[in-house]
Amino acid sequence: MQQELANRFRKYFAKPGKPMLLDGATGTQLMLMGLKPGECAELWNIEKSCKIENLAREYFKAGSDAV
Repeated sequence: MQQELANRFRKYFAKPGKPMLLDGATGTQLMLMGLKPGECAELWNIEKSCKIENLAREYFKAGSDAV
């Protein structure tokens, strides 16, 4: 099952001749944007959605293929 999902992910996002760029530092960026220790980062998707959208936009502008 996990391999099947990985293959579907690669097929959907892979671009011939271009490496796929991903980033795993969203939590760090949220902390820099004001997320407090112990605060639920997932709630920012609802309560601070503009900040989440802006962060995603910046990742895409920097060259990420998926956020």
